[in-house]
Amino acid sequence: MRIKFLSFIASFFMVSFVITSCLDDDNNIEYSPDATIHAFALDTIGGYGVNYKFTIDQIKGLIYNEDSLPVHADTIINKILIKTLTTASGVVTMPNKEGQDSLINISDSIDLTKYINAPDKNDYLKLKVWTQDLQSNKEYRLSVRVHYLDPDTLNWGNGKDEKPAAFTKNFSNGNITGKQRAVILDNNILVYYMSGNVLNAYKTTVSDGKTWKEVDNIQGLPTITSFDLSSIIEYNGSLYMVADNQIYWSEDGVEWALHNLLNRNNLKFATLLTAIQPDSENPNNKKAGISAIASMDNGLTYNFCMTNENTNMWNIGEELPADFPTRNISSTVGFSATNVPFIVSMGTIIARDDNEEDGDDDEEEEETPQPIVPWSSYDGLSWIDLSTSSAAYCPMLNSPSIIAYNEEFYAFGNDFKVFYTSPSGITWKEASKKFYFPEELTKRAGANYSIVIDDNQFIWIICSKDDTGSDEVWRGRLNKLGFDKK
Repeated sequence: MRIKFLSFIASFFMVSFVITSCLDDDNNIEYSPDATIHAFALDTIGGYGVNYKFTIDQIKGLIYNEDSLPVHADTIINKILIKTLTTASGVVTMPNKEGQDSLINISDSIDLTKYINAPDKNDYLKLKVWTQDLQSNKEYRLSVRVHYLDPDTLNWGNGKDEKPAAFTKNFSNGNITGKQRAVILDNNILVYYMSGNVLNAYKTTVSDGKTWKEVDNIQGLPTITSFDLSSIIEYNGSLYMVADNQIYWSEDGVEWALHNLLNRNNLKFATLLTAIQPDSENPNNKKAGISAIASMDNGLTYNFCMTNENTNMWNIGEELPADFPTRNISSTVGFSATNVPFIVSMGTIIARDDNEEDGDDDEEEEETPQPIVPWSSYDGLSWIDLSTSSAAYCPMLNSPSIIAYNEEFYAFGNDFKVFYTSPSGITWKEASKKFYFPEELTKRAGANYSIVIDDNQFIWIICSKDDTGSDEVWRGRLNKLGFDKK
């Protein structure tokens, strides 16, 4: 902005002369004592077409924009107009290069880059608003808030200049070496794994993530059993899992017990898929409960089922289709445009070799992974496949995971190469290059891993120790989901 260099004294005499020359000695003038800014606005931010609202804190004398400008706004506000600057007197000054008060001409552009995030460096643009008699003034400090980080980038570091790196390494002292399952319970992350035929775990708080403790003496589970680690889920503040084809539950992740009510139908459970959480604030969430796959005839056929929230009874749904995934199943809960929750699952279909003889348990089952086809259900009882005839399908993924994140679905495999994204689970495409895996995590391709998302929208990927690296934790978040909302 080009400033017209009028000193305060010159301004005073000029305004006084104009006023007194138009009045005789009998006229009395009452000047307004108002020295406040009533409104302030910048011109539309070029390239974005957005008007950013500025807040005026009259008590503290601060002017700032609540919604931060884009990360590269320094190339936009280096020459911008003050669109609105409303006061009672119309006399506003700012320091010139010599530090003297000079009148502002808002018809000229101004460079505000020096005042980006002024509180961080205590360097504000100081504006003075004068009363009509120019005898007193009120000072305001202007700051232009700009995001330090690209809002659409998945940040695997902790700060502005930090490079992507594992959040912590060797968190289990190398004890977690195979399949594992991470869940969040009561603001703790628990990672379960098998040591022989015994279930073990490590845990940390979501606010920490670097200090992990071994969970001692997990009790209440069968000592000789087949644990389905992928079946461990959290529902309404408790954990549930399938062990020996029955449902066990725990309120703390340590003390487990057979859930008598959920097992009273003599169902043989294959796995638990996920849970739709109760939500009293969402009137469209009319179906909450645990989604599972179980058999009513001792394993001859399997059906979808869903708990009845009020009675802890199972509602039995459709028979499991032949092309529903049976291995490496990953499930999540998304929400429709009307905020109705629905389940989406994906995994691997295992086809039996035609030459294999039924009942021959000594021979390993030959596995032929098929392309990924997500399945969806609004009630956990009736399911539809989300296959598409277009080329926008989700490609085959090894050890797939699907998550609902930032109002989209994301899927990836344990090659840690690329995220695929979909608005509904039907059509898929590669995510933006900004939504990516760090190179060091990609080097862990093939590792056993599990994933959780906390309430602060951090994505936690926990890798077991193997030949590609140590047991380690990665934590990332889309930058804009961490920005302050005021």
